[in-house]
Amino acid sequence: MNHMLPFKDRRDAGIQLASALIRKNLLSETVVVFGIPRGGMVTADEVAKSLSAPLDALVARKIRAPHQPDLGIGAVALDGDNYFINEELARIVEATPDYLDSEISLQKHAIEESTRIYRGARPPMEVFNKVVLVIDDGIVTGYTFRAALQNLLLRRPARLIAVAPVATEKSIELIRPVTDEIVCIEISDFFSSVGALYSSFDSISDSEVVDILTRNWAEHKGS
Repeated sequence: MNHMLPFKDRRDAGIQLASALIRKNLLSETVVVFGIPRGGMVTADEVAKSLSAPLDALVARKIRAPHQPDLGIGAVALDGDNYFINEELARIVEATPDYLDSEISLQKHAIEESTRIYRGARPPMEVFNKVVLVIDDGIVTGYTFRAALQNLLLRRPARLIAVAPVATEKSIELIRPVTDEIVCIEISDFFSSVGALYSSFDSISDSEVVDILTRNWAEHKGS
């Protein structure tokens, strides 16, 4: 195992991010934390614990190119009318308006199902007039992160802060217009994937996400 990489695992990344956020005096603010499942929830869990903040999941999904399901051309969050499309890339892959409507609808249904698994009947966390942190374990294209941020902007937080251990320069520029601040430890376009900067980057299951949320909600019952 290579411990010369910036992060041992997602929890180590969360601990490093928490230290950076504490230095910004966030302990004196009313903070709520959102993780982007699945991997981002582990990193967000460490931040939420360090800040004694409530945690929720914010699901966003890739909008896939026609006939190329591995190629993302945008992303959608829970509100199906709130999505981001790379217009130039959509034209190149010939994603028609009808195709996009169908794909967005499909991904919205998948988001709703995942959200039910994670949250059950629990209502979404209140963000109005609070400092909101949105956290993932890394940002490559920025599509899903931007969709998540746009979703939260509609709910009028006092401040919206994008947080990630690692991100590309392009993704930072993509999300900058829809956030008040970006906190990122490693910004570089010279990595092949998010996992390349972690010594351990295991898959995270839905049940692990549910366990993280259940524990946090028990600690912040009534908040």
